Amino acid sequence: MFKYLACLFLSLSAFSANLAAQVLDVEQPAHSTAMARFSQTDLAQSFIPSKTNCAGGSIFLSPGFGVGGTITVELWDALPNVPGANMLASGSTAGVPDSWAEAFWPGVPVTPGTTYYMVYQSTDLGLAISGETTNPYLDGILYANAGFGAFSTFDYAFRVWADGTPLALSITGSCPASVTISVVGATPNGSIALAYGGNTGTFTLPPGSCAGLVLDMNNPILAGFFTADGAGALNITTPIPGGICGSTLQAVDLTACVATNTVIL
Repeated sequence: MFKYLACLFLSLSAFSANLAAQVLDVEQPAHSTAMARFSQTDLAQSFIPSKTNCAGGSIFLSPGFGVGGTITVELWDALPNVPGANMLASGSTAGVPDSWAEAFWPGVPVTPGTTYYMVYQSTDLGLAISGETTNPYLDGILYANAGFGAFSTFDYAFRVWADGTPLALSITGSCPASVTISVVGATPNGSIALAYGGNTGTFTLPPGSCAGLVLDMNNPILAGFFTADGAGALNITTPIPGGICGSTLQAVDLTACVATNTVIL
């Protein structure tokens, strides 16, 4: 079983990382038809993510409409006119006709299999979003016109992006002097457990959080729980007690239930 070692980490510093590598999560690329102008207002597309975070959204701007402007893409957990709806993230980018407008933000947690909504705005109300009327994307629909009118067989040409940074653990410095422990690629704003133990064998987590996950160490000791920043990164700078030097260190993303690589303190 894990044991707390309350004195191990004496200081914690977390900071927002730069936007990480993006990977495509959801895509409906077909764009043969101009579906709606921004002057119609309340343009949105529902979708279901497969990743545990969302880090951007894109739309294809129709040729022959407007001249160009700033495109804002917002991620919502419900349509904005639904009571209790929350905007989870937003980003802006320059957009011109006959091209993809792609906006990004630090990844925010989403639940795979759950419906979310991208809401689109533009400073050039003459621009239009292309798409298809033949229901090419089965897990969502297009919304347009005041009040977010639903079109059940229409879809915009859209993309949804996720933070694709691989989950990884690294350290810099020399034990037992000041050491910086870094985790990248974790669930944004999610919980991370750090543990250390012997550098041989394995350990299977017992019933509870992430039961059955195998750690690459024996006799693990829980160092503590920490929270990743909005980009899924964690950075801790601390001296390490001399008796722990040489131990194996590993981190677990408790949202995704995935373990990092190991490093030696």
